[in-house]
Amino acid sequence: MKGTTALLPILSTLLHSTSAFVNYVTFDANSSAPTDGYQTFRANDRAANETHAVSFSYASNSNQNWTWTLKTSDVHMPNITGTNLDTAQPNGPANPHVAFTTYDFSWPQGGSLNDAVKQSSDQNNGAYAPSCMYLIWAQFPLNVSAKYDPSSSDCTSALGEACVNAIVGNMTASTRCETNDFPPYFKYRDECADSFGAIEGGGWATQAYAFGNATAPSNQTSLQSGQTWAWTLSDPYSAGNSSAFGTATERLHVVGLSSGGQNRLLCNRVADRVENAGSSAVRIQGLAVVSVIAIVAAIVM
Repeated sequence: MKGTTALLPILSTLLHSTSAFVNYVTFDANSSAPTDGYQTFRANDRAANETHAVSFSYASNSNQNWTWTLKTSDVHMPNITGTNLDTAQPNGPANPHVAFTTYDFSWPQGGSLNDAVKQSSDQNNGAYAPSCMYLIWAQFPLNVSAKYDPSSSDCTSALGEACVNAIVGNMTASTRCETNDFPPYFKYRDECADSFGAIEGGGWATQAYAFGNATAPSNQTSLQSGQTWAWTLSDPYSAGNSSAFGTATERLHVVGLSSGGQNRLLCNRVADRVENAGSSAVRIQGLAVVSVIAIVAAIVM
């Protein structure tokens, strides 16, 4: 499924920076792969090098678990026309590859995301429950991400209970699903000093996306259970650079979710999983043709 909205290869709001840190991002929600090289990215994703799934409760009054699956693939991308302005390699590395990571979501009742969200709203006596996901782009240091407990979507093991509570307690839900509904850094600066305060480069970004629509018409196209909802690309690296690919798989992925009458943070990470034994044999060798667009996010000091 190619998404139902226009491609948005930016993550627009930088929440915090300790210096004049320029954040370049290639990230999209409601799309299963970059438009350029789409078939190659999707083929690699089906034979992903590493994958990891966690469960979470969508609604506060439900005991049904939804599933968030991360998949990371090593993709050959020879036609790269830009990087994050690496002055040492202005035209990109030799024989360039990227790590392509996808976010897949599934729910026990199957069907479309809109229908699943509507069912949750109906269970809340028909009250509309805003369903909004905040994608957070951050490169936590390894001593933070390595603490993550892969048996759960709970972020407490990596970020700490005080940090999680401070963020969740300051999240607001609105029917507009706006990025500003995610709390500014000063509201959890002290509690998250060892995690968000230690992010490499001193900055991170977040972007709000509607995660299903309970009031959408029944004939409106919507994500189906098990399909890819969002993706992210790493910086380019040379073929065989296991360290660069490892950096992508070690990254702690954090999202905020307002749904079913509750706010929470969800975490996931693929690095603790055993590499797909068959992926080396079946990995697609097609060529993904992508221009990695460097977008300078707004700096908030």
